[in-house]
Amino acid sequence: MVILGVILLVAGAVALVNMALTSNGSLDVHVLGWHLGILGPGRVLLLGAAIGCALTLGLVFVLAGLQRSRRRRRERERALKGTKAENERLAAQLEEQQARAEQADASDDDEAERVRVLPANEAAADDGVYPAEAGRGATSAGYTAPPPPPVRRT
Repeated sequence: MVILGVILLVAGAVALVNMALTSNGSLDVHVLGWHLGILGPGRVLLLGAAIGCALTLGLVFVLAGLQRSRRRRRERERALKGTKAENERLAAQLEEQQARAEQADASDDDEAERVRVLPANEAAADDGVYPAEAGRGATSAGYTAPPPPPVRRT
């Protein structure tokens, strides 16, 4: 639209300048090699008004094209800004997850260092009994495994 508007503006300006330079009360009109005749002052006024309308239409086209390009640029910048904000939010979330994972790894390492190695006589005395069951006199020797599943013969 901008290009069409500029073409209309240039054509109108050329026509007006041509009319002004060759005007001596009447105007001999030639358009694209066609001789349209000699126009009197009233018709020259109407021709000037038509050229003014073409200039106005050209200006409207130029401004509409500029407004559309400005709106597209604003929408593109807005979308880019939203994308940047989303990327920053995701980066912060990723850093937080990595920090939690590192903290969990560090606590697992600390826990592994704090594990106490039992002497041989304590390990034998424990005999695999849970602490809650130790007070009731339970031993791991009293545990019996469930029977194996039956075998199907076909």
